[in-house]
Amino acid sequence: MHQTLYRKWRPRTFDEVSGQKKTTDVLKFEIASGKTAHAYLFCGSRGTGKTSCAKIFAKAINCLDNKDGNPCGVCDACRAVAAEATTDIIEMDAASNNGVDYIRDIRDSVVYAPAMLKYKVFIIDEVHMLSQQAFNALLKTLEEPPERVIFILATTEVNKLPVTVVSRCQRFDFNRLSIDDITARLKEISASEGIELDDRAARLIGKLSRGGMRDAVSLLELCAGGNSPVDVKRVSEAAGISPRDSVERTFKAVVEGDRAAIFDEIGAIYTSSLDINEFWMQLIEYVRDLMVVKVNRRAGEYLELTDDEIASLAGAVEGISFDRLALYAGMLDETLTDLQKGTYDNRVLAEMTLVRMSARHPGSGYDALAARIGELEEKLSGLETVKTTDKKPEKKAEKPKENKEEDDIPPFTVDEKPEDDKRSSTPAPSPEMPRTPEEGLADWIDVLEVITKEDGAAGGFLAGSFAFRDEERGTLTVCVQDDFLIMMLNNEETLSLISRAAAKVDPRYAGLTVSFEVRLPEKKKKDEIDDILG
Repeated sequence: MHQTLYRKWRPRTFDEVSGQKKTTDVLKFEIASGKTAHAYLFCGSRGTGKTSCAKIFAKAINCLDNKDGNPCGVCDACRAVAAEATTDIIEMDAASNNGVDYIRDIRDSVVYAPAMLKYKVFIIDEVHMLSQQAFNALLKTLEEPPERVIFILATTEVNKLPVTVVSRCQRFDFNRLSIDDITARLKEISASEGIELDDRAARLIGKLSRGGMRDAVSLLELCAGGNSPVDVKRVSEAAGISPRDSVERTFKAVVEGDRAAIFDEIGAIYTSSLDINEFWMQLIEYVRDLMVVKVNRRAGEYLELTDDEIASLAGAVEGISFDRLALYAGMLDETLTDLQKGTYDNRVLAEMTLVRMSARHPGSGYDALAARIGELEEKLSGLETVKTTDKKPEKKAEKPKENKEEDDIPPFTVDEKPEDDKRSSTPAPSPEMPRTPEEGLADWIDVLEVITKEDGAAGGFLAGSFAFRDEERGTLTVCVQDDFLIMMLNNEETLSLISRAAAKVDPRYAGLTVSFEVRLPEKKKKDEIDDILG
């Protein structure tokens, strides 16, 4: 009969157990020195080696010639345990045998000496599934078992165990295995089994197994079916997930506001065998990785990713504020709950959420406002860096030259307007137009009040602005303090909001075309922007 890989490659000694060296070293010492406890508690997530270590312990404690705590594997006792040909090793699954009657059977059988081995070992898996009455029946026996009896309890949910049980056992916590540990074991198995396994595919399997070796080996066997080489594409298809580049393309489309690409990516996932819920989890994980890279210079030590993947994340997060990433994470998390409920069409939910995320100012409320302010702060910080870097050293006074070069022309003031200056991104105001808030619309403050009531974020960005109306041109020009504020405000939604608010305050403003200009002296600009940022 065919034996699955995870059973075939189950560790036979403590040295073969991956990623649990601290635990296995202690167990080996206790067995080698004869200082074993009467009850052990193995805790940890699935596939981390709890049951395997319990089986190895049962074999090693009865081994006639153990090697520094490891079973020799060749003596009569080791062969009997390996062949399951002894009644002295009792394994019980508490998930299906959780009644008090099973524990009473154990309690009755411990009084008998081992039939053929030195110790009688009871291995109770998923022990947290026992009923309260069963735990009560086990307590006395667990605390003071006969001399030749050892209990090994294994659980994935230690928090469900009564403290009276935990206190009677020597506890060992099994950690999730690292991707490197899993990858190394998979490469060893694939080399012995003749499986062609790509390095990137091995790491992807390790990541998908979420720290469980059994899941990793099972997925490897699934991918290797039909003698096919195991690569990233094969693993993605077998696991029902999207390739990483699909997640990256989707996020890029969101950031760039490319809604056509969003529908294309979700459509491709929907029409294939991939699971939208799993894709959504990958997208959340990707945004989380971006957040780590954004705030942690040593992200490579925290994220189990390659240098190329870290570099790719650093490039993707450039120019995106942490607050916006947090806003994205919140929107994705909210939609995940609806996706898992299955109340709505998952495709439609995914598309609508991504489209909302792709808006210039997604979401509403405090998180959305924080994201917008965070972007402004990041851009202003970058601007200050550029100004500091590009600042030229002061030159000594020189005699005026008849033919001044372009760089020697002093900055013009608001009263001067060079005729052929194409370098300025913002045109200088005409002399006949207002140049100060005092010369602007007197009721502009009322317009700002209407705007703030409808959209607090837009009102915050417009704080300190003023406006004037040109009847001949039919325009309403809003003067703000900085080019970056124009970048944040110059969108259809905000322009429409300003137009409606102005018409509400004074019908004469209805139908005017709204535009923005930078119109404050340099010093005043800096002071008022600092006020906005607090």
